[in-house]
Amino acid sequence: MRVNYAHAYLMNDLRIGDIMQISPQKRSANLSINAALLAQAKDLEVNLSATFEAALGQEVKRLRGAKWLEENAEAIQAYNARVQTEGLALAEFRRF
Repeated sequence: MRVNYAHAYLMNDLRIGDIMQISPQKRSANLSINAALLAQAKDLEVNLSATFEAALGQEVKRLRGAKWLEENAEAIQAYNARVQTEGLALAEFRRF
């Protein structure tokens, strides 16, 4: 079993609820947004705060996963090399 996608486990474990509290304390933030895009969003009655929070949560999740992968790249590479030379541990007990 290669560990190329070891971050997938981490990524599935990181839900937006882990990043944001259930009833988070709100804080004001100033943002610059494309005027035409903002006008269209207002016409469509888009909830800007909720949309931004969801997008920001996904970006934080993505960046945390990428950071984990970067921090653990050496260990993943070493494990993959070991599996390549020695095979999987307990492989003889696999039934598939």
